[in-house]
Amino acid sequence: EEKEQFLILKVREYWNAIRKFNDKTRCLVQELQKQSFPGSQVQARYEEIYYKLKVIEEFYRTKNVQLTGIYIGIMNTDKFKGKKNLLLIIDAQKDFVESGGKLFVMGAPEAMKNLCSFIDVNRKLGVISEILLTRDDHYHTHIGMPCAWLEGNPRHIINNYPITITAKQVEDGVYEPRFIQKEVAISYLKAIEAKGEIHHVWPEHCLHGDVGQQFPEQLMNSLKWWSEENSGKHFLTLEKGSRDDAEMYSAFSYADGSMPEHTKSVLNNLAEQNFNYIFVAGGAKDFCVRSTLQDLAADERFKGKLVLLEDCMAAINTKCQITEKLWKNLVENFGAEIMRGY
Repeated sequence: EEKEQFLILKVREYWNAIRKFNDKTRCLVQELQKQSFPGSQVQARYEEIYYKLKVIEEFYRTKNVQLTGIYIGIMNTDKFKGKKNLLLIIDAQKDFVESGGKLFVMGAPEAMKNLCSFIDVNRKLGVISEILLTRDDHYHTHIGMPCAWLEGNPRHIINNYPITITAKQVEDGVYEPRFIQKEVAISYLKAIEAKGEIHHVWPEHCLHGDVGQQFPEQLMNSLKWWSEENSGKHFLTLEKGSRDDAEMYSAFSYADGSMPEHTKSVLNNLAEQNFNYIFVAGGAKDFCVRSTLQDLAADERFKGKLVLLEDCMAAINTKCQITEKLWKNLVENFGAEIMRGY
């Protein structure tokens, strides 16, 4: 028993050391690139180290599973090689993933590192055929922003947020919409409440054209390297959330369940491309990722194709029961798989 415990500690020690060394390697590569070292030489050396580390890390990760019985969900790359696979990245934007972001999500920097590692390791292996990134795109007058609501007497813009607002509170005059009709707001709030959801007012975030709406540099580098490795193939983006009178957490539908024609077209196009697998990553896991997966799970054309990259996501509420219930349902009834991307 003592020997087994010693082995467990050693395995975890090596595993953590490998991950730290890999992070240092990435930082070194980025620094060398900034100093105008020959890009091809730096990249080649980085890849050589990275692939070796990946092999070693998976060995120790497997040993950890064997010794402790803990299932970590190792990515079986061979299963996905040569297949037509999509990487769907939900709202990996600066306002969510950087510590100074306006709606920073705890755990997002680590999730972003794991996501970039997933792209970097697999871009040469025929694992990622296409990449689609969604991007929150709001104006400050959006229904989910403080500027869109009045409270108090005399009336003033709400200044205590994040908060939730119900249809009854609007009917009773506790809150008043500034830019849309009261009846329209009440109708929308009742529609989402009928689905078991509630309306949130967040700090201003991902404003149209603002720096916080953009993708972080680390992700952009990984996307560029993937593009170069795949004959200049472009990654695609899907803007969402620019309509003022409705929240749009999902990549495809508004919070009240209605689906605009342009995202319905995107959804149909994804289905018609007949991907073998769709890797899903991003944030927030309990809002935008969850809502996107709910839409995909409502379409039988995606059954058995979803792979949730658990360590490439970050949640606002890490113990959200609705999210946990959805994950369980996706695995048990929709053929989804939950794996670590890194």
